[in-house]
Amino acid sequence: MSAKNTYLTRAGARDLTKRIWNRKFLYLLFLPVALNFILFHYWPMAGLQIAFKRYNIVLGLGRSPWLGLENFQKFFGSYYFAEVLRNTIVLNLLALCLSPLPIVLALMLNEVRSEKYRRAIQTMTYLPYFISIVVVVGMLKILFASDGAAMQLIYAITGTRPQLLAEARYFRGMYLMMEVWRCTGYESIIYIAAMSSINPECIEAACVDGANRFQRMIHVTVPGIMSTIVILLIMRMGSMLGSGYETILLMQTGLNESVSETIQTFVYKRGLQSSDFGYATAVGFFQSVISFALVMLSNWIAKRATDGEYRMF
Repeated sequence: MSAKNTYLTRAGARDLTKRIWNRKFLYLLFLPVALNFILFHYWPMAGLQIAFKRYNIVLGLGRSPWLGLENFQKFFGSYYFAEVLRNTIVLNLLALCLSPLPIVLALMLNEVRSEKYRRAIQTMTYLPYFISIVVVVGMLKILFASDGAAMQLIYAITGTRPQLLAEARYFRGMYLMMEVWRCTGYESIIYIAAMSSINPECIEAACVDGANRFQRMIHVTVPGIMSTIVILLIMRMGSMLGSGYETILLMQTGLNESVSETIQTFVYKRGLQSSDFGYATAVGFFQSVISFALVMLSNWIAKRATDGEYRMF
């Protein structure tokens, strides 16, 4: 390396050290986040090799025998594969179709002029998210039991007592209904925050042009939060195959298992209940690969559809 290149390298290192020192408190605040990602997101990736081994907890990770792709072949060739994959895709696609509901709620709350009523509505819609999912499912089972209040109302209207929590044909509707009630209010928070950053002059200009509330909402508010919508959609695609599995597991029964068994619940049962760690890790690894592909695909679509204006990468 020449003397000039050596000087430039040292000058660049000094400049970098100086910039880090000038922003030392920002880096100090970022340190817990970095440690969290290293310890709980990147370091556990070493355990992915369990998917390629016949893992034995006594022998440990290093001494367990290698199986190659046997665990993957076992999953792809099993009769569980098609059912589990179908259920996961169907449930998450249905949930994705309902994802505009938080945006609609945020738009409606943004148009409420009374601060008192807006806070009351926000509180009522946010609270369900902070209730433990175990408690929520317990409430659901009590309400829709054969002698529950909701079942009594259904019987008074229809004269029948359908087994809403047991029969497979009702499972998806009940799951989506509960997820909407529980998560819509909380997920609208970020959209309300994004609306607060819209320039008021744009809204005033629309009023001067004679736009009514609905027209201002469509032509000013929605375009103003479009970047937030696209980014959250891309992030949602990454967790699409694994979202809501706690709710599904708690609502699952032997009668509705044919439509409620998803990849995450299958991994839980095979890994923790059956102690087949290698097989469960292989299934989880397959899910992660598909999730990564969905994130990249949705980012590419967002980039092409908006001429690169809204994208994450």
